Amino acid sequence: MGGPTDASLPNPGSRFLDGALAASGQADSATRIANDQRGVARTDRAKPNGEVDAVDVQPLPRRIDGGRQHGRACRLTPNEPLRRAPAMADGPPVSEGPLVRATDLTNHTEPSCEQGRGQEANAGEIEPRARPAWIRGPYVDVANALAWVPFVLAAHFVEGDRAALNMLIAGVLLLSFVHQPLTVALVYGDPQEYRLHRRLFTWAPLVLVAAIVIGQAVSLMLVAAVAGLWNAEHTLLQRYGLTRIYGRKVGDDHGGLERWMLQSWLLVVLAWVAVDARTPGFLARLNLGANNAGSVQALTSLRPLALVLLPPLAVTAGVLVVCWLRAEHRRGRAANPAKHLYLASTAVLFVLTLVDPIAGLAGYVAAHSIEYFMVVHGVLGKKYRTGVDGGLLGRAVRARTGAAGFLAGYVVVIAAVLFASQAGTPSVVTVVFLTLGGMHLLYDGFIWKLRRAAVASSLNVSVQRPV
Repeated sequence: MGGPTDASLPNPGSRFLDGALAASGQADSATRIANDQRGVARTDRAKPNGEVDAVDVQPLPRRIDGGRQHGRACRLTPNEPLRRAPAMADGPPVSEGPLVRATDLTNHTEPSCEQGRGQEANAGEIEPRARPAWIRGPYVDVANALAWVPFVLAAHFVEGDRAALNMLIAGVLLLSFVHQPLTVALVYGDPQEYRLHRRLFTWAPLVLVAAIVIGQAVSLMLVAAVAGLWNAEHTLLQRYGLTRIYGRKVGDDHGGLERWMLQSWLLVVLAWVAVDARTPGFLARLNLGANNAGSVQALTSLRPLALVLLPPLAVTAGVLVVCWLRAEHRRGRAANPAKHLYLASTAVLFVLTLVDPIAGLAGYVAAHSIEYFMVVHGVLGKKYRTGVDGGLLGRAVRARTGAAGFLAGYVVVIAAVLFASQAGTPSVVTVVFLTLGGMHLLYDGFIWKLRRAAVASSLNVSVQRPV
C-alpha cells in the first residue's frame, strides 16, 4: 500500500512511554524514521486512516553555516498529518523516504518548525548580488550610457584649434537636428498614434509657426532663449525618462526624487556657466548660430542672479544626492545596477561640464540624439512586429530591412531636406527648423508616457506604477 499500516507502526502510547522505549533501545525500528535530507529524527503516532501525527522532532546537526554544524531541537504541531516524501535521486525508496507534511509536498518545500527556525536557516545562506535590468542589453546600454565620452574627449583635445572645434560643434548640432523630425514621423506615420491626441497634433504646428514668427518680430534673443532653455530641459527629461525605465524594471518608486535631483544638477550647471568668467570667451570662439548664441548670451545676462542662486542650488543638489543614495541603499539587492551606471555617467558628464563647458555641451547634446535613436530603434522593432498595424510606419518597420532600414531611409530624407534648404530663404528656413524642433520637444512629452500600455510593453516594463 502507499501509506503506512497499523502493523508497521508502534502501538499508540504516551510521549513518556515512547521516550522511555527509545532511551532503553527497545523501541521498534519503525517508531523513529530518519530524515536523511533534514537531519531530523521523528517520533510518530499512528491514526486509523493510515496518516501519521508528528509528536516530537529532534533535529540532528546537519545544517552547515560557514563550515560549522548546528543542531537545535524544535517541536512540530502535534496534529498536522505527515505523508511519505518522494524519493530523491540519491535517497531511499519511496516506501522508506522521510515523512513530511502534506502542505510541504504540495509546495515542494522542506517542512519548517517555528518561524525562528526559518530565520536561522536563512542566516547561513549567501545572498546573491543584484543583477542589472537592462533596456536593450548590457553592451548597448553601456555604450548608450557612455555615448557622451568620445564627444567630450574630441572637443577637449581640439579646443586649441578653432577651425577643428567649430567643425566638431557643427557636426554635433547637425546630429541634434537630424533626430528631431523623427518624432514627427512617429506621430503622423502611425494613425493610431495620431488619434491619441488628434487636436494637439493638428493645431500644434500652426501655433508654433505663429509663435515663432511673432517672437522673431518682437525679439530674436527672446526666441533663442526660450528655444535653448526648452531644449536643455527636454534633454534632461529624456535622461530622467531612461532613469525611470531602469527603475520601473525593478519596481522602485524613486521617480520624484530622481527628477528633482537631475533638475538640480542642470540648474547648478546653468548657474555656473552664467557666472563663469570664461563663458564670453568661449562664445566668441564658437560658431553656434544665431539662436544658440542668443541662448548663451541670455544666460550670461543673468550673472548677478546666478551668483546669488549658485550656493543654495549646489547645497540642494548635494542633499538630494545623499537622499537618493540612502533610498537606493535601502533597496539592497532589489536596486538596479544598470540605473546606477546610467546616473553615475550622467553625474560625471555634469561635473566635466563645470570644468570644460564646451566639451560638456558637445557631449550633452550629442549623447541625447544617440540615446533617442537607440530607444526608437528598439521600440519600433518590438512594437510593430507584435500585431500593431501602425499604418505606413508599421509597414516600413515590418519590411525586410526592419527598423534599421526605416531609420536609414529617414536619415537619407533629412539629408535631402537639409541640402534643399540651402537654396531657401534664411528666414523661412529658420522658421521651419524651429517649428520642427518645437514639435519634437512638445510631442515627446505625450508619446513616451510609461503609463501607456503600448509604450511600457515595448520597453519591457510594468504598466502599473510601483507602490
